[in-house]
Amino acid sequence: MNFDQALEYLLQLGHETVAMKLGLRNTELLLQALGNPEQSYPAVQIAGTNGKGSTAVMLDSICRKANLRTGLYTSPHLVS
Repeated sequence: MNFDQALEYLLQLGHETVAMKLGLRNTELLLQALGNPEQSYPAVQIAGTNGKGSTAVMLDSICRKANLRTGLYTSPHLVS
């Protein structure tokens, strides 16, 4: 499936408020099918309205000073 086919499929699902499935069940099933890879390493997820970038950088710095291996990933805003 290429990008245009994926976009066409998503658009034919209908308006997002009608087509969306609330809850985490689908994500839980996917992770289970993949062998729960999220449980194989320690991780911190930072959520909220403000200050996520600053908090992530500060926590990364603290962990590095404590000689912990880190990987910092910040997700860009999704446009399309």
